[in-house]
Amino acid sequence: MGIQVYGLSPDDIDSHKAFAEKHGLNYPLLADPEKKLLEALGIWEEKEREGKKYMGATRTTVIIDPDGKMEKIWENVQFQDHAEEVKGFCESLIF
Repeated sequence: MGIQVYGLSPDDIDSHKAFAEKHGLNYPLLADPEKKLLEALGIWEEKEREGKKYMGATRTTVIIDPDGKMEKIWENVQFQDHAEEVKGFCESLIF
């Protein structure tokens, strides 16, 4: 479809390499240990698990057009069937 895909997390480059190899990913994973882009996108937030609060990245998909405009955001993504949903949305776009 001519769409560039990137993963983003606060993990370092070495952990990204290991993760990509383990899962056979064919797209770049961006390391943001200072959380600048995560915060700018609004996806670095307080979470809670088992009564303990902590900061973390939310599983989010963002579609950005060639001009840098956010076209669509999916928050709190569940991976089942999500790729098909994103693909369907992208097929409806004309850039």
